[in-house]
Amino acid sequence: MAAIVAGGVLARADSASPSLRQIVSYFNTIVFASELSPEMASKVVAKWQDNPVGISLSGRIKPFYIKAVERHLREITRVSGVRFKQVKPNTPNAISLYFLTRAEIMNVKGKNVDSRFIQAQMLHARCLFLAYRKPEKRIVRALIFVNVEAPDALIDSCLLEELVQSMGLPNDSNNLRPSIFSDLDHLTRLSYSDKVLLRVLYDPRLKPGTPRREALGIVAKIAAQVMGVKY
Repeated sequence: MAAIVAGGVLARADSASPSLRQIVSYFNTIVFASELSPEMASKVVAKWQDNPVGISLSGRIKPFYIKAVERHLREITRVSGVRFKQVKPNTPNAISLYFLTRAEIMNVKGKNVDSRFIQAQMLHARCLFLAYRKPEKRIVRALIFVNVEAPDALIDSCLLEELVQSMGLPNDSNNLRPSIFSDLDHLTRLSYSDKVLLRVLYDPRLKPGTPRREALGIVAKIAAQVMGVKY
């Protein structure tokens, strides 16, 4: 894996910014837990090892969606150092965004696509992502489905959430707010906590495949540097 460095201390938002301990705990929840099923939780650090990462848009696209995706990708790049390149729809080993109606998403079928899972999740969700790892430590593909019947403001926020989650931060949690990982927030910019998690995940010192217990010790050291606090 080529070194991906975004470098520098992230300025703390205010005196109420999370502590180092809270950040490490949040990283543990977002990376190594799953609100859907314990079997879906990752046991090791998993992330994209390509740079740039391919990304495509297809379906019922309109200019607002394109601008929102471009804005979010620029922020992800600034924080993580991971770059993106546009590829053709359905390109393997890439992030594929599909802008569809809810009914169209509920009828999605394809190789390695669990239609029943998609149908269950889309009963209430506006967006949904599926990430594929091979081996466990390497993300090789992500599918993001966006319900175009939702209001633009909500699509904007869910695009940011799904794009970041497809980078290797897959879980949701309300433990640390505001955050794109909280179901109670609808952010269109990464919060301070979100930036720290993304920056730490793509720091080259945190190797893909690192087991949870070992990873959390490394996360604490990196996060302390990123936050400009004592370890």
